[in-house]
Amino acid sequence: MSKTVEMNEKSSYWGLVMLVVFIFVVIGYMYLNTQPSIVVQEPKDDLGDMKDFVLKLVTEHPDPLVSQDLKKAWGRGEIRLVPEKLPYGHAGSFERISREAVLSDFGARIDAEYQGAIVLSIDKLNAARHDELVARSLQKTIRHEYRHYQQWQSGEFFQKNFGDEASEVTCEEIWNREFPIYLEDCFLVEKWWPNQPSIFPPRRCAYKDDPPQFASMVFALLSGPAPDCRPVWSEIVREMQVTQSP
Repeated sequence: MSKTVEMNEKSSYWGLVMLVVFIFVVIGYMYLNTQPSIVVQEPKDDLGDMKDFVLKLVTEHPDPLVSQDLKKAWGRGEIRLVPEKLPYGHAGSFERISREAVLSDFGARIDAEYQGAIVLSIDKLNAARHDELVARSLQKTIRHEYRHYQQWQSGEFFQKNFGDEASEVTCEEIWNREFPIYLEDCFLVEKWWPNQPSIFPPRRCAYKDDPPQFASMVFALLSGPAPDCRPVWSEIVREMQVTQSP
């Protein structure tokens, strides 16, 4: 008799435990289903379906500065490559993006006040898929703008921009960062793609061995986006010509 009572008491106890567990499970299930779902954001991909093509342009670039250094910086989230609709004829530019936290194309998160970005023309990217000459031109542009990124990282340049007031300081800084890289472009393109159709307009690099003459070409090239700097740049070119004259 006592054993029967004891067994009934144990059965009641475990039955009560199971009931409590069941109630907690039901309550937990109902709670979870009433909470808003959590959306996990994918890492920002600026390039979309162009990413593989741009990666190919970078990876197959003839200069290790791009195929290695830029590629690593891109992968670490230190720089972005962004497609945009640019004015006709413009292939790319270097920009500084102001943002507290940004995601790189490969998902690496960094925290910084500014992040560098190479902006590439959507039209040029589309054309480069089917035109080797345009593709080479874009590779030149990518290196050119990456050199500006390096200048910015050094802290020596990019205190001033094309849109700033055309003071002597602003105009001189723009000249001092653009002139040497335009000169590099001409020498390197000839080295990378010898005996190939030129990616430059006629006579762009005709005076690369004569810096004062080459400066006249750069003067004409930069005067479009910054006409107010013409007096300062004209004086710089004149001084270069006087210095080089016999």
